[in-house]
Amino acid sequence: MEERTIKNIVSETIMQLLEADMLEFDDRWRNEAVKRKIEQYFEGKATQQEKKIIDEFFNKYEDDEYIEIIIRHYKNRQKMEIIAAELNYAVSTVYKHKRRLQIELYKMFKENKVI
Repeated sequence: MEERTIKNIVSETIMQLLEADMLEFDDRWRNEAVKRKIEQYFEGKATQQEKKIIDEFFNKYEDDEYIEIIIRHYKNRQKMEIIAAELNYAVSTVYKHKRRLQIELYKMFKENKVI
């Protein structure tokens, strides 16, 4: 079996365990889960439920001055250092608010039993 196939199987298994609340995880798992959902959203591959939740997320945080970080990072695939420089923020600020917004989106997914 190829390494990529094994990684996909393990990733899907972990996601299923997380969704069933049978596994606890640290920030990396939450961030990876949110990252995957947002990337699928911007690629037009999100489910209708995921799209609805992400649309609600962007509507809810449209006035948040840091929402642009999420868009630039996941839609435009910009590196965090570039985003910081272009928006005139400290790199640590960009990471902090990306994490904060990821947590908020994760909560929305969790409330709707998507993750």
